[in-house]
Amino acid sequence: MPLSPHARPLVLCLAAIVVVAAVFALFPGLDPAVSGWTHFPERGGFSYDAEPAAQRLRNLLRGAMNATFALCLVGALMGAAGRRLWAVPGRVYEWALLVFALGPGLIVDVLLKSYWGRARPADVTIFGGEARYSPFWLPTDQCADNCSFVSGEGAGAAASALALAAILRAAPVADRRPALVVIWGLAGLTGAMRVAMGRHFVSDVVLSFLIVAAIGAALRLIPRYRYVRP
Repeated sequence: MPLSPHARPLVLCLAAIVVVAAVFALFPGLDPAVSGWTHFPERGGFSYDAEPAAQRLRNLLRGAMNATFALCLVGALMGAAGRRLWAVPGRVYEWALLVFALGPGLIVDVLLKSYWGRARPADVTIFGGEARYSPFWLPTDQCADNCSFVSGEGAGAAASALALAAILRAAPVADRRPALVVIWGLAGLTGAMRVAMGRHFVSDVVLSFLIVAAIGAALRLIPRYRYVRP
């Protein structure tokens, strides 16, 4: 039976998750190897985490995520009142809020980060910490709360990028391509910074992006959100 066009994005996201998981399973040394690129023992470890400029940039990116969520909330409320923010239908903002709630909120922060138990790179013995390194697919007890798998800020960046992309696509914009490049570039920068700072392994970030993308694609199977296009 041919695949429905509406189901294709979800299938592609799930396939990407399987492929990425297989790569990290086949090459278990990939995570610590990438983290090792920014670990400098002579500087005290993951020195970027202590850089004031890096922290200011991180705070700026987090502020952008919060602003995106607030924008979506305002747009959804205006849609419920029969008005449009930037000529964008309210259902686009509703979809974005659901992506935030189910992705960074429920799946990432409430479930995975709280119960998976993967220690952050800076905390494992490989990089001078006390916790045992564990691959992403193995639930463990090396972290009690707010753990490494998956990346909360990575998920937030992905949700923000999807939301802004959907808003831009629905808005009367002549050329949205430059804005999309900036949006996805900042999302990628957010994830890269978390790896460079020793707060997440690269698999935490990549899978957080894909999980949020899969949630967004699954929500588009609901008739109300079928024509939302990130």
